[in-house]
Amino acid sequence: PHQKVERGPYNNPNIGSSEFSSDAKAAYTHALCWALTNENNHAAKAAEIVDAWSEKLNSIGNHDARLLVGMSGFHFCIAAEFLKHTWDQWPKANQRKFESTLREIYYPLIKGFYPSANGNWDASMLQTMMAMGVFLDDKIMFDRAKDYFLSGKGNGAIGNYFKESGQCQETGRDQGHTQMGLDFLANTCETAWIQGIDLYGALDNRLLKGFEYTAKYNLGFEVLYEP
Repeated sequence: PHQKVERGPYNNPNIGSSEFSSDAKAAYTHALCWALTNENNHAAKAAEIVDAWSEKLNSIGNHDARLLVGMSGFHFCIAAEFLKHTWDQWPKANQRKFESTLREIYYPLIKGFYPSANGNWDASMLQTMMAMGVFLDDKIMFDRAKDYFLSGKGNGAIGNYFKESGQCQETGRDQGHTQMGLDFLANTCETAWIQGIDLYGALDNRLLKGFEYTAKYNLGFEVLYEP
């Protein structure tokens, strides 16, 4: 872990940014393996990673700081959620330290989203903010993400990211970012679904239309495209 992480445009400069992302995925994967196999070593490793970052991290900065928290904070949150509810060996003090990291470092960065950026930025922050709201049992935080998904002013809101045809705000940019945005918004919807809230069906299943449109295009079918 790093005390001060920086991610510049397109991850340049990269000061602890790649380590933050890699460790987030590792913590999530170990937590998932723990849930699937009941092998204690996986839970212990997930907790070790989460705790190490909670103990050392003081700040995340530079141009892509919000994007980094959006992309990778989600994995840390899901790992912690697994541990909190299924592994009785994660000390309460360590849980509280992670809670402080979420409130004091993650949330201030993503609270205002990034309305002027390409929509995958907002989408990434939506998935993390909603996961944070669940872990912290913070309904205000959860609802902030839910409301922005439904009617936010930025490009990541469901009605702004997709046209009625399913064309994505980033379709004409490249397919990597388009599919990344789909992923982040699907994660947001799934987190809400687990909490009993249906965001999948928003705007006549607009997210599904985005998946279908993108799949058709990438499989070589003709799709309606508006420049």
